[in-house]
Amino acid sequence: MGVDTALYSGVSGLSATSNAMNVIGNNLANAQTTGYKADRSLFSDILASEVASASGSSQIGRGVGLATVDTVFEQGSFKDTGVSTDMAIDGDGFFMVSHPDQAGTKYTRDGSFRFDDQGYLVNAMGYRVQGYSIDKNGNANGQLNDIYTDLSGSIEPFATTDASFSTNLNQDSEVIDLANFTVDSSTGKNVSGITYGAVVSAPSSNEGDTVDLSLGDGTSLRVEYSGGSWSIDGSSTAFSIQADDSDGFTIVNDNNEEMSIDSISSQNNSPSVDSYISEIKIDSEPADGDNFSVTLNDGTTIDGTYDVSAWTWGDTGRYNSPDYDDSSNVLTLSTNKVFNVADPNTTSNFSTSLNVYDSLGDSHQLSVYFTKSEENQWSYNITAPGSKIEGKESGQLVSLTSGDLEFDENGSLISGGDVSMDVQWANGAADSSIDIALNLTQYSGQSSLVSKSQNGYASGTLSDVSVDEMGVITGSYSNGQSRQLAQVGLAKFANPNGLLRDGNNLFAQTQASGLAAVGAAGSGAGSIRSNSLEQSNVDIAEQFTDMILTQRIYQANSRTITTSDEMLQEVINLKR
Repeated sequence: MGVDTALYSGVSGLSATSNAMNVIGNNLANAQTTGYKADRSLFSDILASEVASASGSSQIGRGVGLATVDTVFEQGSFKDTGVSTDMAIDGDGFFMVSHPDQAGTKYTRDGSFRFDDQGYLVNAMGYRVQGYSIDKNGNANGQLNDIYTDLSGSIEPFATTDASFSTNLNQDSEVIDLANFTVDSSTGKNVSGITYGAVVSAPSSNEGDTVDLSLGDGTSLRVEYSGGSWSIDGSSTAFSIQADDSDGFTIVNDNNEEMSIDSISSQNNSPSVDSYISEIKIDSEPADGDNFSVTLNDGTTIDGTYDVSAWTWGDTGRYNSPDYDDSSNVLTLSTNKVFNVADPNTTSNFSTSLNVYDSLGDSHQLSVYFTKSEENQWSYNITAPGSKIEGKESGQLVSLTSGDLEFDENGSLISGGDVSMDVQWANGAADSSIDIALNLTQYSGQSSLVSKSQNGYASGTLSDVSVDEMGVITGSYSNGQSRQLAQVGLAKFANPNGLLRDGNNLFAQTQASGLAAVGAAGSGAGSIRSNSLEQSNVDIAEQFTDMILTQRIYQANSRTITTSDEMLQEVINLKR
């Protein structure tokens, strides 16, 4: 072979290093391109030629060629962006995107996504991100499709079905005793122990007539008929008079709250008493077999029978058998219901509240009152405003349910912690059935609410989205609730170097790459980092180093050409 072969070897070197410099330049140009993967030049020698030598045949190379431009799919670093829909893949997978006006799926490592005006998750070029939709029960449909969410959508309300309180009741709380009230029906006007007042019959309605009332707190009120109405004559300011049309009057407190106790009728011995009256003086001795009833102000009626000189109640769940003293005609009522819905704060030791929701999403405040009846014995009463309850009047408190609580000597709740109640709302919502877990302790120390919870909520509109490491997109709503909306899908290739660059940070599948293995994020193709983007994996220092080396190689190949040229010139100069 002649010197001219060296010329061609030098030319091949120039060509190969020129292409290598193009690769380096492209890498540097994309040093800030999101998700960009650097290329590298791989060279191969050109088939050698055989020449005769002293030892036989030998081979001399004919230069170099660019074998391939290989993509380096090395993980890039992550940059926090603060944008919830920005995503980066930590792993080998690719996002899948599809344009609505084009067939086929493209693949990318660029996770700079956003929701468009139609609610689709798209990239900067309008390609829609592929994934799996999730229904309101949290189930993925398993079918790959465009990720979509209704940005103007709302989450429907959910009526409360379960609630709980974690509360400590002070073991040192004072026991609230049953009131010892006596009603003497023989005169119809001497009433003792009435905390708020009573309806009684006045002897007449003549100018100057008076009626004396002995109150349970030891004070006495004189009521006088003057100027066509009854008025209080005394120093007490806690009561006022309301006259009726039947020569009677009602005593009420400052809050206009009335405790009505009708006069006791001797027929069937049927008195009507307040819910915590414990003694009733009847006006005649009962006969064996007589029936009687006591009607409480909360609407409860207790039926009883006098049988063989003993009183018995028909309802033994709340009241013990009464004790009758025939020497004074006093019937003593022993009850575990100390709480009075008309005077909740006085007849309870501690209270707390909880908001629950009905089927329409309306919020209702329930109040829970705890009353200590004896050592290690408490009762609870759950109430609601009357305006919220079907058939009840506004301005009154309504008891929804009540029960007893028992604690052991260690302050642990023994019984009474599971509560179930049905509520009929006044606003047209469906009736609610609510189970309430009372997680209570009775330790020394201030009564206090530790925690409370309930599972209902009002309706709400979508306010924000977030993405977890499994690619699950979760919507946050204005009512404080959240719901999974979709899950991002990822693709993985057996030979990612076989992918074809398609511009705009996209790759296209080829026969060399193999078919995409598709699955949800976290299933082997990598996990998702939200609020982040993957940086280009181009190492500028490395590229500059390669640039210097490539330049020197280019210079060396050019010297091969110039030197070969000089040698040829010498051959030409042989003939002069």
